[in-house]
Amino acid sequence: MKVRETIERPSAVVDVTGLSCAITEREDGSILIGAAAKKYRRGRAPIDPDSLPAAVLWP
Repeated sequence: MKVRETIERPSAVVDVTGLSCAITEREDGSILIGAAAKKYRRGRAPIDPDSLPAAVLWP
């Protein structure tokens, strides 16, 4: 079987147009990043970097 065969005929199609692209800071200080958030939006999120643990800033 060629790889292209499974790409052209998927067993399922998933509609992702309803996924959230929001980036918000929650009351407990955690960050909620929507599944459809773009990389450039994650870098510009209005979140105070001093409130994040070092592991989040420098993985």
